[in-house]
Amino acid sequence: MDDQVQEHQGPRKRPEALHSRPPRRPPLEALIELRLVKYPELKQKEFAALLGVSRLHHTAIESGRRVPSLDLALRWLALLAPEAKLDMFGPMPRLEARLRDLRTLQKLSPEFCAVA
Repeated sequence: MDDQVQEHQGPRKRPEALHSRPPRRPPLEALIELRLVKYPELKQKEFAALLGVSRLHHTAIESGRRVPSLDLALRWLALLAPEAKLDMFGPMPRLEARLRDLRTLQKLSPEFCAVA
């Protein structure tokens, strides 16, 4: 019976590749400052309502925990125009991939892009 008893070794560790997260993004300081300058009387909750998102989603984006969708980034830019710039959101891989694809399409077929 003693041969069948195994020593408890704790939980199995998984390879790091399964649990690796992307590096944390820095807070969007420039957007936060611009929001406070343009709308000093609005609380985060009220500004989030103008964007059409919850306060938690808004805070997660400003703190760098989430990346906004293209639609949300454009709504944000419209509220903070003309001082706000798209690069204030930091790297946006999906948007950059779309722009790269559009530039490639323009090079391959300029007449198609002119019609569109």
